[in-house]
Amino acid sequence: MSKKKLIKTLVSKTNGERVRFKDYDVKFTHENEEYFVKILSVSDSTLVTVNSPIIWELKKGKVDGLRFRASSKTLIDLSLFSSHKNKIILLTMKPYKILKALNESDLKDISNESFVHGIHYLYEIDTIFSTIS
Repeated sequence: MSKKKLIKTLVSKTNGERVRFKDYDVKFTHENEEYFVKILSVSDSTLVTVNSPIIWELKKGKVDGLRFRASSKTLIDLSLFSSHKNKIILLTMKPYKILKALNESDLKDISNESFVHGIHYLYEIDTIFSTIS
């Protein structure tokens, strides 16, 4: 789903508000708590690496045997977004893998998890309320 359609669907399902020119895309209230949602555009051939609570890396490429060959990469700065209390990152699709950097050379596959460094991340909009509850 495109980012524009995802924002529209999220606003209608959560009775939230779309925000422009901020560090997040949608803000909504659930059970007297405010949640801030940032949407990242990824495809099924994207490798997401969580380097730290404020730096995420998106590598686009393809799988070649057992290796992932990156054709481009983008660093996402979440320093302003990290200052909010209840944070959710919504990915437009399920990426190839989601990795967490443990130190300079070790990575851990966290594709089956939904929480890292105080941030909920998901790629299915229907699971948003079950994830935060």
